[in-house]
Amino acid sequence: MFRHKETRYAKISTVSRRQKVSGLDRVSKRVERRRWPIVVSVVYVVLGLGFCFRWGPVVRHVPSLWIRPTDLGVGYNAATALAHGHFGAIYQPGAGYLAYPALLFVLAPLGAISFGGSFIEIAVNHHLLHHPVVYTATSSTNLLIAGSPVFSSGEEYVLHPNALVALIPTALVLSCIALFACDALAERLEVSRSRRVALVVAEAIILWNVTVLWGHPEEPVAVALAIYALIFAMDDRFTGAGWLFGAAFAFQPLVLMMFPVLIVMGGKDRAMGLIVRGVVPAAVVTVGPLVANFHDTFHALVTQPTFPYNFENHQTPWTFLAQRQGGSGAETAVGAGPGHEVRVAHPSLQS
Repeated sequence: MFRHKETRYAKISTVSRRQKVSGLDRVSKRVERRRWPIVVSVVYVVLGLGFCFRWGPVVRHVPSLWIRPTDLGVGYNAATALAHGHFGAIYQPGAGYLAYPALLFVLAPLGAISFGGSFIEIAVNHHLLHHPVVYTATSSTNLLIAGSPVFSSGEEYVLHPNALVALIPTALVLSCIALFACDALAERLEVSRSRRVALVVAEAIILWNVTVLWGHPEEPVAVALAIYALIFAMDDRFTGAGWLFGAAFAFQPLVLMMFPVLIVMGGKDRAMGLIVRGVVPAAVVTVGPLVANFHDTFHALVTQPTFPYNFENHQTPWTFLAQRQGGSGAETAVGAGPGHEVRVAHPSLQS
């Protein structure tokens, strides 16, 4: 009897080891298939961190200068409002957040943390101090919105919002999801390995402007999810494709231009299911802000007021088509929402 038990346990142990080996083999093969997106992602994150935290002191010769992605602080402040249940404040006038709120749910754990910060006096009347003076700030909120360096009465300060230490790596890693999605699609289309390497490098270069300079990780995440939805549709997995596209739409509605492709691939029998799954995630993440502050939320998401004449933005050939929202000079606001809809309808106008 004991021998039978030992034999049975030995068989179970052997099967378990085989399953572990088989699982490791599958993981190893997946890593090998995505080797170049992994390598490029690591390089991208390291270079992005180096640019944000070391480019200022080393290249610009401004001691302790941190270069923040322009709009990342806006998203963090909106995520802070979400994390604390202040749904009405997410899209209030002056908040500046205009995207759908799926990204805010991803950043909510960071928004729930009370990050502090500091502002450092580095120069007086353009003369660098030998011993910079550090002043502690209790919150990162205002430090994230203000540009750095700051000049006041001949004194020069650089700002160190501690939230950036967590926000920037998070945004960079999120953006790299697009590299994996694009490589998976290229593999599915049987693109050669050498061309896939060139493509993933080119994609990382494009991502630099989107995330490192402007701080919009929601856009590459939306593109990645939409691409995975397309891959699912190519494999005749339309239920998953619908939910993936719905998640992409909840991050950035510009992915709508892919939706007609999914509808055509699925056919009329699957169209209603795709539409429902494509809408539900966006509806779920926006219901809170809409109930708490319908007017401002609707205005931000549909009209999308923007400022094409200030130093950070610029005009486009179709800016004159946008409805004026008020202001003058650099503070002139126009509605960007209708322009986005024109670009969705006419991809040739995409910038």
